[in-house]
Amino acid sequence: MTKRVQFVGERFGWSRFRVAQLVVLLVTAAVVATLLPTPVASADNHDTTNPLRLKRTIEINDIAVTNPTGIAINPATNTIYLTETNQTTLTGVTFYEEPADTIAVPALTDSLNVTYDDTTQKLITLDNGNLKETDLNQPGQSSQRRPVNTHTPRGITTNPANGDVFILDANAPKILRVPTTGKIDVLPIGNLQATDLLGIAYNPTDNLLYIASPTDNTIWALTTEGDLITQHDLTTTELTNPQAMAFAPSADPTDDPTIQSLYIIDNRAPTSTSATTSEATASAAGESSKGTIAELTLEPAVQLNAAVGSITATLVRATATSQWNPPSPDPAGLAFNSAGSDLLVSDSEVNEMSIWAGANLFRSNLSGGLTNTYNTTSYSDEPTGIAYNPLNGHIFISDDTGSTAIYEVDGFSGNVVNSISENHIGTVDAEGVAFDPAGNGTLFLVDGVSEEIFVIQPGPNGFDNGSSINQFDVTNLGV
Repeated sequence: MTKRVQFVGERFGWSRFRVAQLVVLLVTAAVVATLLPTPVASADNHDTTNPLRLKRTIEINDIAVTNPTGIAINPATNTIYLTETNQTTLTGVTFYEEPADTIAVPALTDSLNVTYDDTTQKLITLDNGNLKETDLNQPGQSSQRRPVNTHTPRGITTNPANGDVFILDANAPKILRVPTTGKIDVLPIGNLQATDLLGIAYNPTDNLLYIASPTDNTIWALTTEGDLITQHDLTTTELTNPQAMAFAPSADPTDDPTIQSLYIIDNRAPTSTSATTSEATASAAGESSKGTIAELTLEPAVQLNAAVGSITATLVRATATSQWNPPSPDPAGLAFNSAGSDLLVSDSEVNEMSIWAGANLFRSNLSGGLTNTYNTTSYSDEPTGIAYNPLNGHIFISDDTGSTAIYEVDGFSGNVVNSISENHIGTVDAEGVAFDPAGNGTLFLVDGVSEEIFVIQPGPNGFDNGSSINQFDVTNLGV
């Protein structure tokens, strides 16, 4: 006897044809679902698992700019160039806050739209709808690359691998992908639900485009086709007025050279207030009145070992050194002077402020009262750290400008008896310094950029370029 096979649909009175129709409908729905764009997270749903973290800030108070908005980075020279509207120069600053060269360029009516092509070694600018190239080896001259029809350009970046330029247009938000020749592609990004868009940067490490919304405190990462990958929260970075941004290698020379940091101009230039009022306010806070360049990292935060113990300190006294006369608005170094049972305080920025009164080294009693002042500018215009040697009364002062990292001074006389160069130590950003008098004495120097501590033993002639140097990294401590 032949056994008849019954379709499931027939149990419900469906014909085989109707079952076939249902199967086709389901398959069609599945295919359509795969073609629909992935729902885009709103600006309120930040990626808090791996937010962009502030790694360090680069002060620009010593740089000849007033109101910087554009940024272009030459990684070969570790130089960050800043642009201003209607100016005819690029103003350079190194990763380590040293003034660099200035380069003549054609005047820009919109300095926000500038980037550097590392492959061609040319500056790319967008001005009045014209994409131009400037060879930095022939400053002041530019050539037309191609015209581009934009409405509200709010930043440009380039992919050095193929020469594509990406332009962020905030009107009906979109990204224009502009090849050297050929068709210009329009990548709609209105589904980001951003309140405001400002700044775009290409990251060669992950081949993604990053665009920012200062209003939403958000940076989105998209493919070069405009598809959203993730978004990052900017809240913890505490940026006040972010402008243009660019990716470049980490400023930390001990990092893997493939690690990229995101550099963003945080413009604090005075607007509605006078320069004097703005500078006074910034001086009281120990900040640059022009702003900073923030270096942000995508690297995950270090997870500290839970087994490591901690110490709870109790606040005994807080002293407002900005209220001293003369004031110390930006104290950087602190040491205990055992001979006088008082404190030594160095200020690395006060000499750059309008309130400068000829003092950047201060003595205070343990109650916080100012007892004496000194001036180190004859040898160090930026004394960052200070340490006292009870063996001979000498003072060690670290300096993060110039080529000398540490000065050894004969007490409060101002006479330099020894010094150690940055090159000998291997530091790029000399900050705090401490002294251990045990044995022949040991100096410890903190590098703020590389997050290293250098251990310095005296050589035959003391603490000079014959000193023995060792070092260890403190990144894994989360400091």
